[in-house]
Amino acid sequence: FGFSFPDESVWGELKELNEKYEGKLAFALPQITQDAKNKALYHQLEKALDSGFSRFLVGQPADIRLKEQYPEMEKVNADFSSNVFNRYSAEELVRMGFDSVTASAEMTKEQLERFAKGIGEREVIVHGAMHMMISRHCVIGAVAGKEKNKVPCGLQCHGNHYYLVDRMGMQFPVVGDLYHNAHIFNCRELCLLDELNALKGYTSWRIEGQFCDIGSLKEIIALTKENDIQLVCFLAPMYIEEPNWKKYRYTEKLLSEAGVPYLNFVDLQRETRLDSLHDMTDWGHCNHYGAQRVTEYLGKYLKINYALEDKRGWPGYELWDENVVAREHEITNLEISYISDIGEYMCKLAELEDYTVVFSAGGDYYVDGSDLYEKAGGQMWLEDLIAEGGVGVYSNGELLYSTTEENGFITKLPEIKDFTISREERIDTITINGEKYNKVEDGINIVVYDNVLGKVIDAIGFPKMQGYSPER
Repeated sequence: FGFSFPDESVWGELKELNEKYEGKLAFALPQITQDAKNKALYHQLEKALDSGFSRFLVGQPADIRLKEQYPEMEKVNADFSSNVFNRYSAEELVRMGFDSVTASAEMTKEQLERFAKGIGEREVIVHGAMHMMISRHCVIGAVAGKEKNKVPCGLQCHGNHYYLVDRMGMQFPVVGDLYHNAHIFNCRELCLLDELNALKGYTSWRIEGQFCDIGSLKEIIALTKENDIQLVCFLAPMYIEEPNWKKYRYTEKLLSEAGVPYLNFVDLQRETRLDSLHDMTDWGHCNHYGAQRVTEYLGKYLKINYALEDKRGWPGYELWDENVVAREHEITNLEISYISDIGEYMCKLAELEDYTVVFSAGGDYYVDGSDLYEKAGGQMWLEDLIAEGGVGVYSNGELLYSTTEENGFITKLPEIKDFTISREERIDTITINGEKYNKVEDGINIVVYDNVLGKVIDAIGFPKMQGYSPER
């Protein structure tokens, strides 16, 4: 059973494999069967038997009847779609004639450990693409087929790639099989490598390899050499437990034998000055500090070993230059969002370029002008505003607009689209794109607008009654 119709050459290869690995390969029948499609099912089953298969995976308990119809089916395994969760169900399937039972893919770790015990062989899936749903309706054909190729689904479910995309942008593969059933897979592959010690009680560990391209790395290496392309591979910094090192060391060995440079940033932490406590967001991802250290090292390596030219400022590379500026702004914006002290915050704002800062001293904000002035870092541009109250708008160290405590005014700034400031009863209202950014009534409100990225990156209030402790 597969997701396409095997041709005679494929059946021939399968026959050779069965002769070489006698009894090791299993042929999987569909998880959903229909009487209307039994003819195609029997045809595939007979081709599998002719090709030397004696072990079969069946998708539902009722399919055990096939063992009586085809005595050549020496071993029949109840696949994960039988949804067996406990040893009592498994033992019942064994009594029905099944030789082995695969644990349900929905089991917890504790359930899997218990399920390994009992009569009959037990199998568990430890790696690969995992089913989330199987439907007998050809969803792909219903949407894209439009009765092409003289069949209702138009055979659009074969040979094409389709995905369901969730609100986070994760892609869930949707695959049609040769019986026009629809299979929806998880966006991430299952990997129980770290749990194998707890799964020792199983007769077999299974890899769902129908989408695995084992030779893909070798193919990439061959293609780059064929086209005179210099290939460099790297392993990003991460925390790796001991059992996982085997696959990374195997990859390193394979690349070394092929003469492909390989940068292992797990081993290069001293060279990159990478501090896992400061430069990582979690066990497998750098924050922007870590990303900067890694990319600096990688950039120098590529420049030294491959004589790459610095193309910053070149015609045709304007978008790259713009992205560099945008990235620098994103880093600055992140740093601003971490600051909570009003003095440190004001000093940071004084350094900004290509930003617009709205500063409002409203309501009963005034306790002691000199004290508040000192708290605000002694910035000269704030002295008059703190003394008199009102609103000041600054950009690149220059005052664009200011007003005192008068009521009833409304003003707009051409520098920021859909920007207004209004005051009633000594309370300022700062509005950008229809959203109000006031955080406190009695105290200091600050809104920081990034002129490059075209958005508000921070809105913070320092209320008088809380000693100017920040509110975001």
